[in-house]
Amino acid sequence: MKKERIAGIDIVKTIAAVFVVSIHQIAQTHIMAVNLSGAAPFALVMFRYIVMACVPLFIMSTGYLQINKEPTKKFYLGILPILASYLFSSIFAVWVNVRMTGEQFHLGWSIIHIFNFTENNYAWYVEMFIGLYLIIPFLNKAYNSVEKKSAKQIMIGIFVFLTILSGFPLIFNTKTFYYDVLPDYWAAMYPITYYFIGAYFKEYRPKINKALNILLIIACTLIPTVIEFIVAHGGVFDDYAYIFNGFNSLSACVIAALIFMLFYNVDFKLRSAKTAVKSISVASLEIYLWSNLVEKCVYRYIDIPHPWKLPAMIGIVFVLSFICAKAQRALFRMAKKIFSFSLPQNKNMSVGQ
Repeated sequence: MKKERIAGIDIVKTIAAVFVVSIHQIAQTHIMAVNLSGAAPFALVMFRYIVMACVPLFIMSTGYLQINKEPTKKFYLGILPILASYLFSSIFAVWVNVRMTGEQFHLGWSIIHIFNFTENNYAWYVEMFIGLYLIIPFLNKAYNSVEKKSAKQIMIGIFVFLTILSGFPLIFNTKTFYYDVLPDYWAAMYPITYYFIGAYFKEYRPKINKALNILLIIACTLIPTVIEFIVAHGGVFDDYAYIFNGFNSLSACVIAALIFMLFYNVDFKLRSAKTAVKSISVASLEIYLWSNLVEKCVYRYIDIPHPWKLPAMIGIVFVLSFICAKAQRALFRMAKKIFSFSLPQNKNMSVGQ
């Protein structure tokens, strides 16, 4: 019998998809340009720190789902649907950039921008994920070759130190002193850190009391928000201390791990709810890529983007991106039927996997 799909990872990826649209709308609505004074800006900054967990959540999901993959032909062919989705959305990105943003069309430059992942502003993730995908089987061999749980904790701890904690001293920066005193040469390898954390969740299934988990998430958003308000002195957001800013920040790492732990084992009895999160989860790559194009189309009709428009813009961009994503996937299915051509499908494969 076919094994029942557990909704937990679909929930995690749905949250991550909403978060990634949210973090981009924060930038589009210039939310960080407001003076940090009062309850409303405080809540907005807290929200900003929570949604920074989007990319870590996607990559942790990758580690959770891919930890047992081997370097086989079937596995490597699994990257073709990802590349196809990227190329398809990139072709539309050329049209959007010309029609909506006023760029001059040049075929040669457009091709170059597609292949260097700059035609779509959010394609850096695809560029990163291609490299991660290629080394996944060998990351698995490295992880699985470590037999003891304590040794795996040490390994992950070392990666956290090298890629996440290197920015910690920067929180003590002043205009006079710059405390860059920890090795940060390996900081760009943070996707491997998140991948191993996801693999660890898969193998050992750690959990804590849900009420405590929620309190810790709140605390981990409160702390950087309070520090940011102290540093800003009533002025605008200051992102100098990347210990709390960036996808490899300490706050993003801890919040993502807590959110992952809160939801990855959750299951729904209600089939409609299960179907809903699955529908978003499997289209998360397309939602991610189309959101950039939707933004460029939508924001040109907004006279003055404003922070208080944030909830509406998150909803509008997410819904339109989801519609575009599902339309693309339907078109792909139709094309495969017409041409009797079948790309290898990994039902768990989407952005962040």
